[in-house]
Amino acid sequence: MLLGRTSSLTRVEGDWRATTRRLGVSPFRMSTFVSKEKDEDRRAEVLTALIKIMTDSLLLASSAVVNDAIFALLPGPIYSEPTQHRLTQHRLAPKYVVLATATFGLAAKWRQDNHHPGMISCVFEKGTDEEGQADFEETVQRILNNSSALAEYGIATVDLAPKGSASLEMADMLAWLMTHWVPELYRDPLAEWCVDRLHSSSIGFERRYLDRQTLMEITARNTLEVERRLIAQYGTTFGYRLRP
Repeated sequence: MLLGRTSSLTRVEGDWRATTRRLGVSPFRMSTFVSKEKDEDRRAEVLTALIKIMTDSLLLASSAVVNDAIFALLPGPIYSEPTQHRLTQHRLAPKYVVLATATFGLAAKWRQDNHHPGMISCVFEKGTDEEGQADFEETVQRILNNSSALAEYGIATVDLAPKGSASLEMADMLAWLMTHWVPELYRDPLAEWCVDRLHSSSIGFERRYLDRQTLMEITARNTLEVERRLIAQYGTTFGYRLRP
């Protein structure tokens, strides 16, 4: 998640688009750039310019990270010890819901700690119905209509941006860095070089690694009763439907 002032969004979009075109990397996708560009000086030139736009314009970069191998063991049904002659089912939400929730939590705390009380307009990539776009939009609208949860996090509106917008390219770059700079597991040299520049800049940098213990704690809170309540209130839990 990248957080910036609404007043700077138009300028940031323009600066990013002009720079990527000038450097011959538009549209920019971090994985494609790293795969194709092997010259270290050229990599440094492009990434230095793009990181400067981000650090000159944004307030915060926040992220949550999980090891896929660990997560893959947990989403299925996990049963507790018998309680009052029955088993209580627990499970994780889809991976991106878990990560997004943790990322938003980091951003909300950073805003509070650094006295940024303004409301947030969240921007997500506009997908297709096959990618779950309709379910996503419907669920967000249900939350806005039936809950104060988003307002409590300072979220006023949820907007959708077309694929390829500059703000989403910045988010793609951050996502690549966070999956290649994982101190708990592995540090890619290029990713670490970029993260060092984010760390040394004036913007906030918040990151949380969700280890197995943390994931189990999240799972334990997601009881069948909680899931029933969410579905009753919102009609869905992001792709999960009520089981008998």
